[in-house]
Amino acid sequence: GLDEDSIVRIALIYKNSPLCSEGVRRGWIIKEINDVEIAPIMIAQDWEAYNNLLGPMVAGRTNKFLFQKPDNSEVTISSTKASFNVNTVILYETLNLSSGVTGHLVLESFVEPTEQELITAFAFFKSHNVKDLIIDLRYNGGGYLHIARQLASYIGGNGLAGTTFSTLLYNNKMQSANQEWPFISTSYSLALPKIVVITTRGTASASEAVMNGLDPHIDIVSVGDTTTRQHFARRGWECLPVGFWDC
Repeated sequence: GLDEDSIVRIALIYKNSPLCSEGVRRGWIIKEINDVEIAPIMIAQDWEAYNNLLGPMVAGRTNKFLFQKPDNSEVTISSTKASFNVNTVILYETLNLSSGVTGHLVLESFVEPTEQELITAFAFFKSHNVKDLIIDLRYNGGGYLHIARQLASYIGGNGLAGTTFSTLLYNNKMQSANQEWPFISTSYSLALPKIVVITTRGTASASEAVMNGLDPHIDIVSVGDTTTRQHFARRGWECLPVGFWDC
């Protein structure tokens, strides 16, 4: 991604990715890919040139990266593309703030691996007696609604079980698909009165559903940019057509 100074940086990195195994971390500056300066391409949003530079999405393709590390030293890394399992919980940790023990969760999407990853994260939060929670959804474009419900149920607590998390409403051609999604009971509920959510324009769909579904029950503090469809949102629901989580 581009930062405010139009410098290209690693915005997030999967722990099983080839570059992560080489020591590359969030915040590193990418100066060149295959001896081509990358910033002008991203500033121009020339995604055809970007994709041509990185080559096809097939295992075995090797690209050369010139990075600038946080200590301002430069390193060249040749990285070969490979298939790997993504992690959607990029980070979970506790912060010892003046208000007490605060949980910090960075979540990239709501897909199949997310379910077990959230169990691990919230078991950790529960064992550390977390009373406040910061959720980073800046790069989360959404995913499965049932996993969004899982996250919201951990946050809201078992007292919400059975009440409406989200309602799916279709037009008159799909009335049979209308559905209520209630909150569920979980083993690691925190029952928090308030959460802070970090958002961008890329925060979308299931991410927004978590915020909308919890909004009637707890205080949601959004920090950052307006989410993808915030101006269309209504409390407690999100519109989702067949096949893709989008309005």
